[in-house]
Amino acid sequence: LGMEIGGSVYFMEAALTAFAPALFEEVLFRCIFLYNLQKTGRSDLACMLISSILFAVLHLTNIAGMDALSVAIQFGYSLVIGMVLAAVYLKNYSILQVIALHFLIDFTPRIFVEQAVSATTMHIVLFVILLTAEAAYAVKLCLPDQKKSSAAQ
Repeated sequence: LGMEIGGSVYFMEAALTAFAPALFEEVLFRCIFLYNLQKTGRSDLACMLISSILFAVLHLTNIAGMDALSVAIQFGYSLVIGMVLAAVYLKNYSILQVIALHFLIDFTPRIFVEQAVSATTMHIVLFVILLTAEAAYAVKLCLPDQKKSSAAQ
């Protein structure tokens, strides 16, 4: 089928399979859901968390036949990625930025990782540290800007 790793057909397939969900999910979750959630008067932080939880729950459709650890990893990863994407959208209101970011998140592993490696304890610890740092960054983006708040007073 000409689908060797690193070949142009593989590259194009990886790009298309990364772009389609990036476009669809960002329009759905950021342009429609998050945008309308903000209209309810909730804080940016609350909107980010609510939309990210829904984003993670809907990504659990991929769990058929997965063990409990894989399900937890899938949920945690989707939750944090949803937080980061929502925070970037709430900070910049640019759908193009979150589509591009989502595309890169989905595309990079397809190009650089041929097959999943067995998770060791160290992999899991590093994964949790990375997700924690990403989640903290997303929360920081959604908090009121202290410089702007003090300048307004």
